[in-house]
Amino acid sequence: MIFNNHSKNSIGSAVTDIEYLKLRLNTMRLTEEYELKVNGNVTEISYYTMTFSSGSGEMVLRKRTTCDTQELIDILNSVDFVSWNGFSGKHPVGVLDGTMFNLTATLNTGQKLRADGSQTFPKHFHDFEKWLREMLE
Repeated sequence: MIFNNHSKNSIGSAVTDIEYLKLRLNTMRLTEEYELKVNGNVTEISYYTMTFSSGSGEMVLRKRTTCDTQELIDILNSVDFVSWNGFSGKHPVGVLDGTMFNLTATLNTGQKLRADGSQTFPKHFHDFEKWLREMLE
């Protein structure tokens, strides 16, 4: 039996604090990334897209905003974010296209959360993604 230091139990049952979160989404035509950096009561939300104008892939900042860190913690708890730890959604058979995601976060006093998938997402994933888009508008 293999034990992982980053189990759901080591994170706890809710987000109590957060330091950093990165969500990358890849489709056939677009790579986009949300990066959230916490600085006390303020969280900076940055949105990037991949461009190949220089001949190689480069992430370019498209939008940036800030939000109250407690608001971020509240939305993460409303989507049961800690339950996403270890999620690995396999691409559905017969689906030829779709979106792949990779998510990493540091929360609850340094605990690491990781999740990924291909056209399969944790419950309430799209609610969180919608919140990110709305914050950047």
